[in-house]
Amino acid sequence: MMPTQNSMRILAIRFSGMGDIVMLLQTFEKLKQKYENAHITLLCDSANSDIAKNSGGLIDEVFCVNRSVFRKKKFLGMLKEIFRLFALRKESYDLIIDFQNFGETAFITHICKAKEKRGAPKKKNKETAYTTIVPRDESGHRSQFFSRIAGVDDSLVFS
Repeated sequence: MMPTQNSMRILAIRFSGMGDIVMLLQTFEKLKQKYENAHITLLCDSANSDIAKNSGGLIDEVFCVNRSVFRKKKFLGMLKEIFRLFALRKESYDLIIDFQNFGETAFITHICKAKEKRGAPKKKNKETAYTTIVPRDESGHRSQFFSRIAGVDDSLVFS
């Protein structure tokens, strides 16, 4: 589904951990409640590409990166993936939320256009990538930490 002109365009970054991506679904639901016309694009590892199909409509679009080429040091594959990532730079997001908080995701956040960029960086030197620095309060459940990064209610919801 393509975003409409009036939609809140959100880029959510979480490369790894299928379980962590599943734990993000509650946060995505709260973002869709907070922003009536939210369109959420998930930037993730290609190994997790099927998550959107199973997100109950919470993830509107998936942008995948094949991170295995970096681990295997396949130079041409790495160049291809880096080039693909720069396509994100052409997009204008209202909000980017870095749920991964790696150096590479801070860099992606930094180069992409958005009115607000939220993250909870582990290192001080990564703070320049974000317009909103979220304290690294990892108390409680992991999904609560994700909600705090996104700036939504962090109470647990069980349905």
